[in-house]
Amino acid sequence: SFEILNTFPGYNGKVIKPEVPLREFLGTYAPVWDTITAVYSIAATLEDGQSVRALGSFALIGHLRGDINRDGQVNILDLTLLVDFLFRTGELPEPIEFSDINNDGSVDILDLIRLIDHIFRGNPL
Repeated sequence: SFEILNTFPGYNGKVIKPEVPLREFLGTYAPVWDTITAVYSIAATLEDGQSVRALGSFALIGHLRGDINRDGQVNILDLTLLVDFLFRTGELPEPIEFSDINNDGSVDILDLIRLIDHIFRGNPL
């Protein structure tokens, strides 16, 4: 399904917001991090049987790297979730891939170090 937004921060004009089942998307493509602008061909069949096709330069706005709690910010709250998971056997929000900050396939101390460097030193994620 999709929604057409009349406005979206940082963009002029209407924006199409597709809703794709996350497991289906992650099983087909690598996770989309941050914002990627490229030429895409998009084709879909809607629930009512209508086809939608578009070709052009699109910005895919993905998950903000390091935003573990998915509140739109990378901050101490995300760091707390990661510390709880790694050292206090807490649980991370699903899907766990969002906590794999360095995208190496596991959630470990390397992700924690990268997040600390970003929050306290301003280093890129």
